[in-house]
Amino acid sequence: MLPEGNRELRVRKDGALVQDDFRHEQYLIVNCDGKEILLSGCAHNGILNILDRYREIRERYPDFVISGFHMMKDGEYTEEDKKVIRQTARELQKMPTRFVTGHCTGIPAYKMLKEILGEQIRYLGSGEELDLSAWM
Repeated sequence: MLPEGNRELRVRKDGALVQDDFRHEQYLIVNCDGKEILLSGCAHNGILNILDRYREIRERYPDFVISGFHMMKDGEYTEEDKKVIRQTARELQKMPTRFVTGHCTGIPAYKMLKEILGEQIRYLGSGEELDLSAWM
């Protein structure tokens, strides 16, 4: 199931605007010193959906995920939004994975994720350098 905010994103097909299915999105797996790193953009398909598919293919979870979580909102988060963010964090917490997120996750959502994930998640801002070796 697509995250709620993504149900509003459209693509032009045969001259009409239809809901984007995000099949065009790509993900990259990098193997570095025996560690698997999954790179994603905004995770429009939902980070949990992406990780479920990763596990189907790889029969394991990645060691690291570097991805936006597409949770940023222009206005206030509803109680339902907060519930979904916290549920997502609790599911991510079960994985032996460390997460690096930024841009489209949004600072308020990141703070909610961080409350649950603690040191399992980091924020990466534009222009910052990421050294995963210090986190391995």
